[in-house]
Parts: sequence; structure tokens; C-alpha cells
Amino acid sequence: MLKNLIVAATGIATVLVSSAILADVSIGVIAPRGKDNANKRWSEYASHLTKDIGEKVKIIPFLPNEILKSTDKVNFMLANPTQAVILMETKNAANLATLNKKGGAQFGGVIVARKDSGIKVSNDLIGKKVMGLKFGAAAGAYLFQTYHLVKKGINPHEDFSSFTEGKKQDELVMKVKNGSIDAAFIRTGILENMTRENKININDFVVIDRETGENSRIARTTRLYPEWSLLAMSGTNSGLVNKIKRATLNVDSHSKAAENAKILGFVRAIDMQPMKDVMMELGVFPYDD
Repeated sequence: MLKNLIVAATGIATVLVSSAILADVSIGVIAPRGKDNANKRWSEYASHLTKDIGEKVKIIPFLPNEILKSTDKVNFMLANPTQAVILMETKNAANLATLNKKGGAQFGGVIVARKDSGIKVSNDLIGKKVMGLKFGAAAGAYLFQTYHLVKKGINPHEDFSSFTEGKKQDELVMKVKNGSIDAAFIRTGILENMTRENKININDFVVIDRETGENSRIARTTRLYPEWSLLAMSGTNSGLVNKIKRATLNVDSHSKAAENAKILGFVRAIDMQPMKDVMMELGVFPYDD
């Protein structure tokens, strides 16, 4: 097991939630792009739930550095896979449903390089300049690819000539394009989106160790893992949990809730064990003992 790879980054800290009964039904949403953005994106989802269960449901957005201050503020949490594992393992949160996006209810990691770089397989990355996002925290732009490479005997933190963090995935792709770096870790769908937006031509790039098996329509390096999860906090009334789960799975792909959030709805909770395996192998919180 690769231990002490990286200390868990800010933003995946444990959410502490009490079992106290709250005035409204509340759903916490991690807001990496700001609270206003999260409120706008998920407001129609809250309205859908309110109408469906007959109780007022409100969205409470949290910036990553506010998670520790969220004690007894929410009944439910909509969290990315890394955060979902932390909540399930440390706070006994229950996984109710998995977000279903246009790319599906699962996603993976991509290691991308320029087609003319000569980089084709994992071993070609040794001694190269590579960038990712939020080391120890970002699932699709760090954890998935690092796990993939570690399984092949490659440690990005030791075997690359440089391995640094960027801020946005689009920027990482552009750095690969202009030759500032040799390769980048990005999540599935970024290359296709940037091609549709005429920012790049996907044919100018190569996906390292490209997966050619089942579900390989979208370019990817790694296997697929579950998307964001809707979780019920420990102590939440079981009747309420069942109502919220049912109402969430009833979100129609053509509804305002789905369109506003830019999703297709939700599917039944996908097993998080593969995500746990990644975090265990890399020794990130809560498996960093």
C-alpha cells in the first residue's frame, strides 16, 4: 500500500452532523464554484422534493473549507465520491442515490498528452512534467490516475520530473496543447466538451493507456467509478430518508430540477467499494493511519 502519499486536502474533511431534528428538511451541497452557483443549480431540485414529499426542503451550500463547521445543519448531503466515502466511513452516512449525468452515472480519469509527444503508455510518463488537481482529494483529476499508475509500479510523486497542481482542468489541457507540460490528469468528458466548444481538436491528443473495453465511448485511462452521491446523515428519521430517496429517484430527465442542475436525474446507489479501494491503496483520509 502506498502510504503517506499525500495528506488529505482541505475540502474532504469529515462533516459532523448531529441527529437533532431540524426545522426544515435540509440538503447540504458542496459548492466548489461558490454558494450562489450551488443555490442556483440545485434550487429546482429542492422545489421538486418539497412538492413530492409535502415538506419544505432547502439547500445549504458549503464551501470546501466550511465542512467542519456544518455540525447539525443538514439531514442529507450531496457529495462527490471522495467526500461520500469519508461520510460513509466516519459518520455512518447511508448512500441513497447516485447522480446521473449526460455522460452516465459513472466517470473515470484521463491521462492526456499531445499526439506528437511520443507518450503512449504509462512507462512513457517517467521523467516527464505532469499536472493534476487537488492532490489527495480530486477523484477524476488525481486519485483515479494515481491509483492506475501505482498498480503499474509508478509513483507520480517520485517518478515524474515534476508533478504539480493546477486550478482548472481546461487550463491543464491547454498547457498540454502548448507544450508547457507533457501530460495532465483530467476527468472523463473534458476532452469531448472542449472539442465541442472549439477550444481544441481531440485528434491532436492521445489518451495514455486508453481503455478500449466496455463503456469506452468516452476517452478514458482508468476504470469507471460512481458519480456524486446523495447521502442520508446518521440519525435522520427513516421515514424521511425513504421519502427523499423515492422523490430523488423520481427526478425526470426533462424536469426543471434536472435541466437546472444539468443532469439526467439519479439512479439507485452504485456500490462505493471501488472508490474505497482507491483511497485505501493511496492512504488518504480516512485510511491514512
